[in-house]
Amino acid sequence: MKNKIKIVALASIVVACGAAQNESTENDNSTVKIDSSEILDETLQGGFHYDEDFEAFKKAVFEKNKEDVTFFLEGEELEVDNVIQTLNEDWVKEQLEKAKYADLRESEFNGNPAVELDIYIEGTDEEGNIYESGVSLFFDEGMNGLKLIYILYAG
Repeated sequence: MKNKIKIVALASIVVACGAAQNESTENDNSTVKIDSSEILDETLQGGFHYDEDFEAFKKAVFEKNKEDVTFFLEGEELEVDNVIQTLNEDWVKEQLEKAKYADLRESEFNGNPAVELDIYIEGTDEEGNIYESGVSLFFDEGMNGLKLIYILYAG
């Protein structure tokens, strides 16, 4: 009889603990609200906000804010005045304004991973000659955020 009482008492304790744990779990789950789109965005960007960096970079370029543009430059050959001038040319600026971080494609620069944005223009001059020009921007997605590492000019 004593064994039956011990087993019943033990079973009651286990059931009570399980109920308390379930109650606690239910309460904890009801108070936690997670926006899965934020987690997905951060996961895709490695926990960094490269999309926000890209928008801040464009804003600094369009406002011709040398200090802020310099913050986003990492390439040794990049000069802030040239970057601002090039990216504010009408045909470049028009396409850059519309560009989103998602438009940058995976690429490489000097054997290292990079993301790239290609901006092109083509047309015909007054004499009927066809012309093409392009600017490719190479960015590093690093520990310090999104940084411009090189600009390739073509045409």
